[in-house]
Amino acid sequence: MCNELKLPLFRAVKRVGRYYSAYKKYEWSGIHVLVDDFSSRMLVFDIDVPWDVKGIRYILYMSTQKWYITPSKVEPKIRKVKKYYERYKYGANVYRAIIAERWTSGAEELARSSGVPLRKFKHVKKDMVKYFSKRLSGLLASLRGKRLYGEMVFLVWLLQEILKELGALDVEPLFKDVTDVVRAVENGVDVPSDIAS
Repeated sequence: MCNELKLPLFRAVKRVGRYYSAYKKYEWSGIHVLVDDFSSRMLVFDIDVPWDVKGIRYILYMSTQKWYITPSKVEPKIRKVKKYYERYKYGANVYRAIIAERWTSGAEELARSSGVPLRKFKHVKKDMVKYFSKRLSGLLASLRGKRLYGEMVFLVWLLQEILKELGALDVEPLFKDVTDVVRAVENGVDVPSDIAS
């Protein structure tokens, strides 16, 4: 489950990172795994977004329980996520959740009221898509009819590649390939006035 979540992001970041690192003249890794501990079921990682003071941080408890999670079973999971949240809440926009297969309505209500929702894996993926789609659409809307160049090119490209890897790029990509990206970084590119409309 962890790999299903991480690998699409790693592929997108690796593709962009090679060129962004050369542009910035330092090694940009893009994803920082802070915790990946099977024994504690915790996964904490950052996505460092170009041109963004704060990236996004995911703090996730990956439950392996096959049967329904009850309120008494969800409480220690909530406490664990909160513990990691207190440790890693600074310097990023934070998404936190308990990923599980089944739960009772009582457990769902308790988790929701605590600020650590219960989510199925597919829903966490949808939340990721929603976040990055909103970022890309909003960015493209703000750039309509303007000229894009330099570091902002990498921001658009990264968001575009993440959504493509997640199978959810629902807008016409601004960059079809690396050649388009390199050309835009060096010479700029006019953003169509009807993009993402």
